[in-house]
Amino acid sequence: MEDIVLPNFWIKNPPYYWGELKEAPSYEYKKNQIIFLEGTEMDTIYLVKKGKAKLFLTGPDGSEKIVGYVGENSILGTSSLFEESKKYILSAAAVTNSTLIKYERQEFIDQVMSNPDLMMQVFHIMSIRIRSLTGQSLDLSFKHSYIRLCKALLELGVKYGKQAEDDTTFVDFKVTHNDLAELIGTTRVTIANHIKTLREKHLVETKGRNFIIRMNELKEDINKY
Repeated sequence: MEDIVLPNFWIKNPPYYWGELKEAPSYEYKKNQIIFLEGTEMDTIYLVKKGKAKLFLTGPDGSEKIVGYVGENSILGTSSLFEESKKYILSAAAVTNSTLIKYERQEFIDQVMSNPDLMMQVFHIMSIRIRSLTGQSLDLSFKHSYIRLCKALLELGVKYGKQAEDDTTFVDFKVTHNDLAELIGTTRVTIANHIKTLREKHLVETKGRNFIIRMNELKEDINKY
């Protein structure tokens, strides 16, 4: 079976160690609360201590394009960390009630630049995001929305799946049709139609806003295209 390159939409609890950073204040964010907005002054870097957040772009008509999700131990606000513009190029919002540690931008840079281990972690995060955006761009150009959805669901299963006795995978992450539409760059109606097709193929079931996926069969279906 051909290897499937996952889009890296979800960065779940990366194994980084931030203990060498100086202590900084933490703040509580409620579900759906904005953390920062694209185009505003990038004066703060955020470490997700608890919860989840999403990164997104906003179109001229107010529509959102979700770029990805991050979990605990991830850093937010580094996309333009070393640019002269000092503006956030993405927006971020809490997906669940979350606790974030806030670092002043220049202080964060000074600490990272003086510590090779911290520097490598930041560069690794930035490289993951670049690879993810490149992959998303290629998929939008060359892959049908059905395949983009299948790959997103497959990644959900890998990152948040719990294996069941009947060889299915329960995804412990609530996601709506609208979330998936914004994530892969299509409409909610298209997502609904594709999920109907996946149900008819017995590849996916839904339980509320959670998915139950037959991972091996879904991989085989993707490889047919």
